[in-house]
Amino acid sequence: MRFFTYLFLFIFLSACSSSYQVTEVQDSLLSFNKDYTQQDTLIELAIQPYRESLEKSMNEVLVFASEDLVKAKPSSNLGNLLSDALLHMTEEYTQEKVDLAIINYGGIRVPSINKGPVTLGNVFELMPFDNLLVSIKMDGATVKILLDKIAAGGGWPIAGASFTVKNNEAQQIKIQGEALNESKVYHVALSD
Repeated sequence: MRFFTYLFLFIFLSACSSSYQVTEVQDSLLSFNKDYTQQDTLIELAIQPYRESLEKSMNEVLVFASEDLVKAKPSSNLGNLLSDALLHMTEEYTQEKVDLAIINYGGIRVPSINKGPVTLGNVFELMPFDNLLVSIKMDGATVKILLDKIAAGGGWPIAGASFTVKNNEAQQIKIQGEALNESKVYHVALSD
């Protein structure tokens, strides 16, 4: 009998659960005063060592650009540099010949890098994402579809391949100087 009493109490109490609903909403706007220049000295003291360390590493000069590097479609020296680097690094990592490398045009986040010193900070501004290098094999028919998409979009940076555009399609495609073979398997480098 005691079991049924506990079972009854459990069922009864379970049925008596409260339900909650929103009965009132209050909101307010907080204004941002751009003229407010007072700094919190405790916060500034806490972050100062990190800021100095970050600024030091971001201002490190990696290379010197001999000319302005510009992002443009269908082709540009900045896009060519990045796609050439992707092709070279993929070959180095995979220890295999790479036929072509393609960089997402939208992934290049600055319009140009000025002639002169190029810092680590410039590189992070250029491509601020934690993308991974992707090495895939695809048949020539799939490469043709990919290049057609690139042609229809006005062009992306590509290394190892060339083509003309007619009616938004890639024409006269050459991979490593040879005509595209739709049945051949190509080694392609991309970013994820």
